[in-house]
Amino acid sequence: SNGFIEKHNSTIIKMLSPYVSNNQKDWDEHIDLVMLAYRSSIQASSGFTPSMLHIGREIRLPVDLIFGTPKTEDTEKEQNTADYIVSLEKKLCLVNDLARKNMDIAAKSMKTNYDINLKYNLYKEGDMVWYYNPTRKRGLNPKFQKPWIGPCKVLNKINDVLYRIQRNTKSNPKIVHHDKLKMYKGQC
Repeated sequence: SNGFIEKHNSTIIKMLSPYVSNNQKDWDEHIDLVMLAYRSSIQASSGFTPSMLHIGREIRLPVDLIFGTPKTEDTEKEQNTADYIVSLEKKLCLVNDLARKNMDIAAKSMKTNYDINLKYNLYKEGDMVWYYNPTRKRGLNPKFQKPWIGPCKVLNKINDVLYRIQRNTKSNPKIVHHDKLKMYKGQC
């Protein structure tokens, strides 16, 4: 489905963007390692790696080539092709069923946490914040641009949802919605 593909691409772009230079011409030099990391990382929602979900086994990482991998019952048995296909099909069905159950649990948990944590962001005068401003720069891919600007200083609270912020003493103050701010705790 398109939603899955968009989420997948969004995840890959988020993983890749810290490594891409400002001119964005070197993204292809980093994509192999980013994809290796993505395919070998356990996904929080499913509880499995994309590799396990797609091919029924974990991928071999460079560290596995150096130190080896632990032997399992499946790797110790010699199987003919037909037996391997049947066992792989059973394994994939089991893994995908478990992943679906884990994803249902994760979705319910996320909804509950969202509902509980739904509140206004509260900032005080003088707080340092990041400001979300995904302005597109001509000639650069917007997906690799860093959308958070900051740190910015909160000058004052206008009402429950609006704040006046300023990036530095030479810049003009801006009035922004609290949803476009997050507390500054270091580089984004």
